[in-house]
Amino acid sequence: MNALHIAVGTNNLLMVRYLVEQCGARFTPDRSGRWPTVIAAECEVDDVVGDYVVETEAAQMQNTGKLAPSL
Repeated sequence: MNALHIAVGTNNLLMVRYLVEQCGARFTPDRSGRWPTVIAAECEVDDVVGDYVVETEAAQMQNTGKLAPSL
């Protein structure tokens, strides 16, 4: 698990945005294969956090030409 996964799992929008926008965190699976969107769903985060994670993960996947994970 990396810092982005922890920030998502703890429902911390400010930290998620900081990691993505300032630190360049990438959306990747953790050791268990869980993407940040999966963590968001499992932890039942607030809608604003969930929406940001889904939109940003999809944009990163589109920009790299990778397929986004299916939930």
